[in-house]
Amino acid sequence: MQLDKEKQLASRMKELREARGWSQPTMAAKMGVAFERYKKWEQRGKLPLSYAELFCDLTQADLGYFITGRGRRAVA
Repeated sequence: MQLDKEKQLASRMKELREARGWSQPTMAAKMGVAFERYKKWEQRGKLPLSYAELFCDLTQADLGYFITGRGRRAVA
């Protein structure tokens, strides 16, 4: 079950990043982290909580949607 949630989070990270038209290196730069670090987060669906709010701010995603996949995708 945990693995499914990680895959879903990884999928949402990719979806939200691509909706902005950004590559992984671009997203990493915007978040102030090394590309390899960001790439691992997105592949594994394991974004540290300390970066979740920043990710949502950058992608204009609703935090609830980002974490659970339910609710509104974008911040109103």
